[in-house]
Amino acid sequence: MQLTITIDIPEAQAQERQSDTTKAPRYQFAEIPNNAEGWAFVEGLKKYLNRDRYQVLVKGQHITEQAKGRYRYGQPIKASTHLRVYINERGDK
Repeated sequence: MQLTITIDIPEAQAQERQSDTTKAPRYQFAEIPNNAEGWAFVEGLKKYLNRDRYQVLVKGQHITEQAKGRYRYGQPIKASTHLRVYINERGDK
C-alpha cells in the first residue's frame, strides 16, 4: 500500500521559497579586525557603496577574553575582537 500526499502551495509562496534559496549569504565580509585598520575599511565601504540600493550593517564577531561571561545575548562591538559586515539589498519602500 502506497500513500501519496499532495500539498497545494500558492504560486506566490512557491516563488518566495525559490528566491530565498538563490540569495547570496547574508554577511559579505568576516574576520575584519576590530582596530583602526578594520574601521578604515568599513568606513571606506560605506563611503563608496550605492546607498540607494544597499544598506550596510556592522556587527561584532568573537568576544574578547575580558568580556567572556558578561553578555547573555551577544556582545557589543566594543567587546568584540573582529567585525562582520552585512550588505543587504534595500526593499521597495
